[in-house]
Amino acid sequence: MPTLRDRIVVVAFLAVMILPFAAKHAHVRDHAIDGVIAKAPHPTLTFDGVRDESFQAAYKAWFENRLGLEGYAIYIDNTLLYHLFDDTKTGSSVRIGSDHVLFMDEDIWYYNRDTAPFDPTRLDAFAARIADLQARLRAEHRAFVPVIIPSKTTIYRDMVPARWTRDLGTPPPSDAMFYRTMKRALDSHHVTYVDARELLVTSSQPRAMLWGPTARHWSAYGACLALQQIASRFTELTGRRLEYDCHASLGEGSSYDDDYDLLRLLNAWGVAHDRFVPRVTHEPPTMTDAVSVMFVGTSFCWALLRDAELSRRFRSARLDYYNTTLFTGPDHAPTPVQPRTPEWRDAFVGEDLYVLDLFESYYAVPESFLDHFLDELGSELH
Repeated sequence: MPTLRDRIVVVAFLAVMILPFAAKHAHVRDHAIDGVIAKAPHPTLTFDGVRDESFQAAYKAWFENRLGLEGYAIYIDNTLLYHLFDDTKTGSSVRIGSDHVLFMDEDIWYYNRDTAPFDPTRLDAFAARIADLQARLRAEHRAFVPVIIPSKTTIYRDMVPARWTRDLGTPPPSDAMFYRTMKRALDSHHVTYVDARELLVTSSQPRAMLWGPTARHWSAYGACLALQQIASRFTELTGRRLEYDCHASLGEGSSYDDDYDLLRLLNAWGVAHDRFVPRVTHEPPTMTDAVSVMFVGTSFCWALLRDAELSRRFRSARLDYYNTTLFTGPDHAPTPVQPRTPEWRDAFVGEDLYVLDLFESYYAVPESFLDHFLDELGSELH
């Protein structure tokens, strides 16, 4: 005879099974999640699909994609993994390091990358093209300044658990080959650049002021210090004075701050995080010769763009995001990048300062968006 406990367990299992269906049909509001859940289309039933079981797998994905309360299920699952096992689910882009420092999977991959697909001659040719652009713009009292931006695994190397690392020797290829080869290439072609990696690694500031433990990107203050060095290189290259100050403080963070971007992507409750995050203020500008600037690169450029606007040192500031979308104006209105058109020339060719983002996790990838940008701008300047 089934006991009362058995009946309660059966009822509980039935409730768990029925709840997603009921919630879906009752249009119960789900918990919002960060990131993207890929939509699974309804599969076409075929004999071959059933025989090789691809139909069954596709139907399961479609069925689960249509259940209600998916957001709550994700949060419950991730919360249990985080608090009970200090881990994230298989396939998650977020990794939990020591002391609950969060990392992006791409940075862990970069840290453990070996030299197999790497071609140092490509980086040398890449640096030569930068040198050519920098020299031609310098002759016009304009500047082209590359910035080496570090990976988070470089800044928080001691927080990368040993179980995530490969035995590739010391220093790892990410230092010995990629980073140092890039610096040698830039130096050999006499390129003026900013090494923001060295700037942040050797800074006397508390590490969390430069890069938050729950952030994928550098802090507003870390970006400001890099932009301060960019301004110094601009003056060096053009002879035009561009003073840049950075005054840091701590303010109470909001859920939308970039310092919590990996925390949001974790989609879990009760994640450990700093309550206060870095803020930056600037003295009122005294310059009369205003400068226009364009940032070319990854999402790390957003912090540079915001600080440039906050400083009021620039006549205009724009972001060429991955050389696919141009963000302009106070509302950062997006427009597609269409090279070699009159509109592209009007938007790209006349800047006083170009800042090229060399994010170290990406710059060893052959034929990146940076190569295309150098080709496009170089051909127009010629």
